[in-house]
Amino acid sequence: MICIALLFLIKMTPFGLKGWNQCIQSNVKTFFSLYNITNLQQFLLNVMIGLVALLFVVSFLLLVTVIMEKIMTSAVVFVFFWILLLLFDQMYLWPVNHYFANFMPLRMTTFSHYYVGNEIYRIFGSSLSCMAWSVTLSGLLAGIMLASAIGWEKMKRGKGLY
Repeated sequence: MICIALLFLIKMTPFGLKGWNQCIQSNVKTFFSLYNITNLQQFLLNVMIGLVALLFVVSFLLLVTVIMEKIMTSAVVFVFFWILLLLFDQMYLWPVNHYFANFMPLRMTTFSHYYVGNEIYRIFGSSLSCMAWSVTLSGLLAGIMLASAIGWEKMKRGKGLY
C-alpha cells in the first residue's frame, strides 16, 4: 500500500493539484486516446490492471511450483515463460498479440496500448475493449490457476478435493 502511495505521489506531483483533473489527451503518449478520462482516473485504472497482472504472475508461479515440486525446476520454467513473453513483445505479430500476449502480464503493464491501440474483441456478439477483456480474462485465468494449484496440492497430500 505504501508503494502505491509513493508511486501515486511520484506520478501525480508533476501535474499539480489541478493537473490531476486534466484529460489524458494532454500527454504525448495518450494524445490520440478515445477515452475521456483524467490523469487520476488513468492512474487508478493502471494500478488495477497492474494488480491483476501481479495476481496472474503469482498464481502462475504457484501452479508451476506445485506441479514441478522443486524450486529450481520451477524457476527454469518461469524464466522460460518470461523469455517467451519478451520475444512476443519484441516481434509484433497481430494474431499472437490479439489471442495470447494481450492477456499476459508483460503486455498488460504496457499501459499506453490500452488508451491508444483501440483494439476490440468480439465476444458472443458484443464488443469489448482490449482493456476490459484482457483484465477480465487474465483475472479469470489467475483464479483458475490458483484453484488448480490448491487442488493439485490437496490431491498430492492425499486429502482429495473435499
